Amino acid sequence: TLDKVLNANAPENLFKDRLEDMVNQMIVIGNVEDGYDYYKTKAGNFIQVKNAGIAGQMTFSGAWQQQHSMDIPVDTIYDMTLTGNGKAYMVDTIMPLGSTKSVYNVLSAEPEYSEFLEMVLGGDPDSVAQNLMSNTLGTKYTCPNKDNNYNLTLFDNYNYTVYVPTNNSIRELIDNGYLPTWEDFEKYYTISVESNDADSIAYAKIAKYIIKQRITDFVRYHVQDNSVAINGAPNMDVQGNYLLSNEFETMKLNPENKRYFSLKVSQSGPKAGSSAFINIEDVMGNKRSVVTTSSNLYNHFCRDMWLETSGNTRFIYTSSDAVVHQIDGALFFSADQKTSWRDAVEKAYQAQKK
Repeated sequence: TLDKVLNANAPENLFKDRLEDMVNQMIVIGNVEDGYDYYKTKAGNFIQVKNAGIAGQMTFSGAWQQQHSMDIPVDTIYDMTLTGNGKAYMVDTIMPLGSTKSVYNVLSAEPEYSEFLEMVLGGDPDSVAQNLMSNTLGTKYTCPNKDNNYNLTLFDNYNYTVYVPTNNSIRELIDNGYLPTWEDFEKYYTISVESNDADSIAYAKIAKYIIKQRITDFVRYHVQDNSVAINGAPNMDVQGNYLLSNEFETMKLNPENKRYFSLKVSQSGPKAGSSAFINIEDVMGNKRSVVTTSSNLYNHFCRDMWLETSGNTRFIYTSSDAVVHQIDGALFFSADQKTSWRDAVEKAYQAQKK
């Protein structure tokens, strides 16, 4: 809290660090009276707007306020559009603040996200730095409350969308033998370190590699550059027009052209209300939608932060904002993802023996 910072006689640059962060969370590029519920700020987080343009009724709320059922009233609207400076909105009670929940916090709080969380949490004990979630970055940086928290290591100081397939769709891929689990990895890891048989060790090493790649590639293709929200203002073109259909890159690299696999994303226009939607099409032509039948399954606003040093003088090293949505099925970048991973291991093993 600010009181703790003040009492600690914090250095001046810490105040600058925090103030710059808060100011960036209050600047919106665009018009917050365009009819959407959510608008992205300069910092990359979303703020919610209600009764836009009506002084005395208009309110803002950042993710922190939304998590605490709090709306911030707008007392005065300063219209400076004639001078090209847009509008300024005076709030006296508190400023809109970003989320204090990480992606891990959100995923672990919803049972409907549990299968995806298992995919993200597991990892290889021999290459911890490559795991998808971590609570430390080297020896200098940690995530907030690191004893009960993790950051998604795919993020890099930007804003993102995490699409979470339903538990049933993930379990179906596992049951069909297409998608392995970290339990499968642990089985072969144990063989690779405890077996005395050279062939068994060689087979286990191949299995570990293929299992790890299938899981991490699956997760990577469900993490998208640029955050999008249900009834959130979409990105704009250079003329300031909203782009209701976009192609966004994911975190999964295409080894053939060294570019990232993409997703086609379409969003509803302003004043969508209950009909608001986000539809996604993967490179294989599969079409998915964000699940909006439950308010607990979409528009989860998150923030992963890496903090440096310790105590009350912890500077923000990097921060990444994200939105988590459940989607009604898994996304695919290759037909190979719907083939047996066990067959792939056997094929690779036989090829190595030749």
